[in-house]
Amino acid sequence: MIIEILEGVTDIDLVINLKLREDVLLEKCLGRRICNQCGGNFNVASIDIKADNGSPGMVMAPLLPPANCISKLITRSDDTEAVVKERLRIYREMVLCTLYYYYVWTSNRMTA
Repeated sequence: MIIEILEGVTDIDLVINLKLREDVLLEKCLGRRICNQCGGNFNVASIDIKADNGSPGMVMAPLLPPANCISKLITRSDDTEAVVKERLRIYREMVLCTLYYYYVWTSNRMTA
């Protein structure tokens, strides 16, 4: 379905697959906060992973609210670990099919 939508609105010349560790995605999603007064979006999760066994380190600072929002922060009701993990599972299913399609598409273009 994603492929049909993309090909219906544009010509595809390049496909880029951005990846991020799922534990980091989960932590950042669970760190989301909204100010119920101003509607601002913030993130209280601070990521600081040291390089290990050839894997690069990663630092992602929190996006902290101003002082007047701190006492008014709420968490979305659907920002639970179970919901975020289910979103990631669905995303993986959709992306794997799309990546495979474009892998074959790229291979065919290179041999044509």
